[in-house]
Amino acid sequence: MNNLNLFAHFIESASMSERPAKRIRLACEPCRRKKTRCPGEKPICSHCARLRQNCYYADDLNHVNERTSIERTPLPTPTRIQEKSHVRSSNDINLEDRLKSVEAQLAEVLSNQVSMSRSASRHMSNSPVLSQLGQTMRTPNVFRLSSSKLPPYEAVISIAKTYLLYCDCQPLPVFCRNRFVETINERDPEVIFSILALAIRFSDDDIFRDDQSELITGYVEAAQSIISARIFGGRVELSTLQSLCLLSLVDFTNGNTRQASVHSSLAMSLAHNSGLTTETHAPLPDSLREERRRCFWSLFLLKRLHGAEFSVIDFAGEDKFPWYPETTGKPLNHGQFTNGETPDLSSPEFAISDTQDRGVVAYAIQLSEVWFKITRYARRRGNPSTLPPWSPQSDYALIMAQQMDFETRTS
Repeated sequence: MNNLNLFAHFIESASMSERPAKRIRLACEPCRRKKTRCPGEKPICSHCARLRQNCYYADDLNHVNERTSIERTPLPTPTRIQEKSHVRSSNDINLEDRLKSVEAQLAEVLSNQVSMSRSASRHMSNSPVLSQLGQTMRTPNVFRLSSSKLPPYEAVISIAKTYLLYCDCQPLPVFCRNRFVETINERDPEVIFSILALAIRFSDDDIFRDDQSELITGYVEAAQSIISARIFGGRVELSTLQSLCLLSLVDFTNGNTRQASVHSSLAMSLAHNSGLTTETHAPLPDSLREERRRCFWSLFLLKRLHGAEFSVIDFAGEDKFPWYPETTGKPLNHGQFTNGETPDLSSPEFAISDTQDRGVVAYAIQLSEVWFKITRYARRRGNPSTLPPWSPQSDYALIMAQQMDFETRTS
């Protein structure tokens, strides 16, 4: 009896140790991914059969992969090793041959490009149009080159006298008349070129009689090149501003109003930056101090006569600006200077009191302000203000009041 109980207990423990596998391990792969209840039939479960999808199990897939991998990877025999090394060596040889052929083709392409560029350059050099253009660029016009050179000393002196006769204070009082002719050769070349470009049209000398337009163009270009070099080199001098004044007048005379406005605007900007708009207190010679004043007021006249828009100067605060250019004073008595001495214009004999007039140049400067307002009013005739002309606050009334005030002060 005891033996039977032991045998039953042994059978029961053996059956308990052999537990069945979990259902998830028996499921096919599609059902496992979808997390659905798989019946586990093989080779195709009823769930996959109903959905008409491919049904396979992980155990079958592993066996298939192992079998195919074993079939595809043969054992490394000595003959196969020798075949692989032979194939590798032949591949290396083929790669080297291909690289050599590519290098040869590249060398051929480069040599062809060099030969083509040389032939193209040779063809371009043989072209008549390009050869003529290159020649004109390498060798400038002989007449233009000769016109950019200063004429002889006698011709320059003659032009200086012509400038004083026809151009000085008409309308720009750029230079002092005192010793202007004697010191003309001491001035910077851009000033001499500008004076020549402005005054040769009034000259009767044989050297300036033929082809005056070409001469004027050559002198203007020579002056502009020197001025540009000074501006971009940071070496702006008083002569640079004086030359820009004269060149602006040349362009205005020739009808190039836009170019004239460019020159005058550039000169005015440089004058502001260099402190020419105020009276300097530096220890300067009287002649240089006077030409600083004349240069500023010449720029002022240019901008006003051109009708350019810039800040209107209030002449009630004249102490903020340079003094007006000095007047010529009384006529010189030639009997007092028979020994060749130069009169001293700063002496009391030539002094001007506050009650006397300041000269025609100073009044021309003041009148140019009224002229500027008149031209601006005429230019705005298409867009009149809301005030009628007879209103005391209208532009017309203010201009007329300033004009009458000027006439009262100059009478």
